[in-house]
Order: sequence, then structure tokens, then C-alpha cells
Amino acid sequence: MGDKLTRLETIYLSVWSVMGTGILAIPFAIGQFTIRDGWLSVTVVLFTGLSIILVAIIHNRCFPQQSVMQGLTLSFGRIFGRAFGLWYALCLYLIAATVWRELIVFLEVTVYPKTALSLLAAVLVFPIFYGLHKGIKSVGLFSDFLAPLAVVVSAVFVILSMEDVQLSSLRPILTDGLTPVLRGAVVPGITYVLEPLVILQLVQDLNRSKSLPWDFAIVVALVFCFLLALEVVSIGVLGGAIAGLRYPILEVIRVIKISEFIERLDTLYVMAVLASIYIKLAVFIYAFCKAMEELFGLSSQKVVIWPATLLVWAGSMFLFKDVDSMGQFIILTTPAYFIFTFVVLPVLSAGVYRFFHPKPHETS
Repeated sequence: MGDKLTRLETIYLSVWSVMGTGILAIPFAIGQFTIRDGWLSVTVVLFTGLSIILVAIIHNRCFPQQSVMQGLTLSFGRIFGRAFGLWYALCLYLIAATVWRELIVFLEVTVYPKTALSLLAAVLVFPIFYGLHKGIKSVGLFSDFLAPLAVVVSAVFVILSMEDVQLSSLRPILTDGLTPVLRGAVVPGITYVLEPLVILQLVQDLNRSKSLPWDFAIVVALVFCFLLALEVVSIGVLGGAIAGLRYPILEVIRVIKISEFIERLDTLYVMAVLASIYIKLAVFIYAFCKAMEELFGLSSQKVVIWPATLLVWAGSMFLFKDVDSMGQFIILTTPAYFIFTFVVLPVLSAGVYRFFHPKPHETS
């Protein structure tokens, strides 16, 4: 039991699976469709967040203590189950590679504009390998340490930013209609809010997998509050300029000054982003390793941790031509891709299994 994730650690890891890169990409993605009403786009998270709760309930009832990969095999058999499982594993890999590329772009823009791409990409290779070799519990303990700091720092950030917030930037409401709001809600409300479902692949590493639906409800509420505060502050401070900025929150932090002796708080922001992305990367790479273990019948996920980490590192550099192609992939492609992989597949798997097996599967 000591090597398994507690409920609190599960909630933290789920939140970081959204906010690890969400703090970078979500304000930018919403700003491509709406500015003044961007905070309304965030409210859609509350409704779409119900989907991850329902998926967790369905999965728990049909496959208690079974991962998504194991559920696919039980439902569709070895051949078709492994075919769907391969798709699922590739999705986890693609997410991890995209997250790693987002980190590279962020470091390149903010800190190391002249450093080679391969060197920037390698910054987390050994930390991730070492952390995952110790087990997902070590990542959970790190999230335990980081979460209280993040709450305090975020609260201070919002308070300090209020001096520069112009409420007029948030009014009038819905002057362009509801369509831009809904288009802006696609990325945060679908792509990012579905990412906590990766935890279903880690159910055997959880102390209490039965509480996942309630845990996800807490995660959705926390993510909503966090994103709403970020959107209100960024729109209030930056106004219309938010549409042309890659990292709006970073620009807001650069505006903050405390008296005449504390400036450039963006250094702390970069450190916080690096730590949160480390957690998100570790979670998805670990889930990818667990999926590969179950897909190919390996003795342990530790067998593939090193090659999987290197594979994700390489994919982060070669899967996307440039930052624009990555942005287009996130905004235009991932919503449908994630709906099928994280919602349709588990629900379809549960439906097929329940049709052929009236009683839920029980592990010995």
C-alpha cells in the first residue's frame, strides 16, 4: 500500500495533467476565438467535466481494478483488443511528445532563444527516467510538495495583478454572440479536461480507485476555479493584446512590480512551469509504459521506461515541423482525437463487455 498513490496525490496528479501545459496553452487557444468573453469559455469546463466523471463511473463498474488497456482486451479479445490498445498507447505517446515540445518552445521563447533544440529537449530526460524508475509514487510525492506552493503563489499572483486589472476589458458581454465563446471553449473544455482520464490506466497504482469519480469531480472544480482566475486576470490586464501573445500569463507576470525592489517575477513563473510540466510528462510517460507492459505482456513497466523516455524525447523534436504546426494540432485535431480515445473507447469497451458479461468482471 505504501507504494500506491493516495487520494490526495491522485487529485494532484489529475490537476497537473491539465494545468501542466494548460497554463500555457489555454489562454492562447481561447484568445484565438474570443477575447472579452474568454472567461465564459472556461465555464464550459464545468459541463464537459461531467464526461470524465461518467467515464470513471462506467469503467469502475465494469472493470474494477482494471486499467483501460486490460478492459479493451477483456471486451474485444486478444486481436481486436490489442489493436484498440495500440491506438490507445499511441495516443498516450503523442500527448507526451506534444507536452515535451510545448516545454521546448516555452524554454526557447523565454530563456534560451539561441540554444539547440535537442539540448532543450534533453533537459528532462534524466529527471523523468530517474523519477519513473523510482515509481509513480515518487512523482505523487513531488506533486504533494508542489501543490500547496502553487496555491499560495497563484493567490499572491492574482492579488498583485488586481491593481492592473481593467474591468472594462471584460464588458460588454456576448457582443459577438455565443459562437466565438463556444469555439474558444473547445480546447479547454475537451482537449484539456479529458486528460485526467489517463489516471484510468493507472488504477492498479491507486489506493482507492473506487473513489475516482468523486476525485474527478474535485479536479474539475479546482481546474475551473484556476482557469477562471487566470482568464479574468489576463483579459483584465492585457485586454485586446492577448490575441497576439503566445504566453499571456507570462506577460501579466512581467507587469507585476512590488515597490521598487522586486521585479521580473517571470523567473519564478518559468521555474513553476518547468516543475508542473515535469509532473504531467511523468504521468503520461508512465501511463504509456504501463500500456506497453500490458499490450506486449512484459514483466514490468520498468523494462520500457528508458526507451519510452527517449522515444518521447525524439518525438517531441520530429513530430512537429514548427510551433505553428503544433498549435494547429492542439486546436484543430486533439479535440476529436481525445473524445474517441478517452471517452468513446472506454465506454464502448464497457458496453461490449456488459453485453456479453452481465456481471462486472472481478479480479481474483
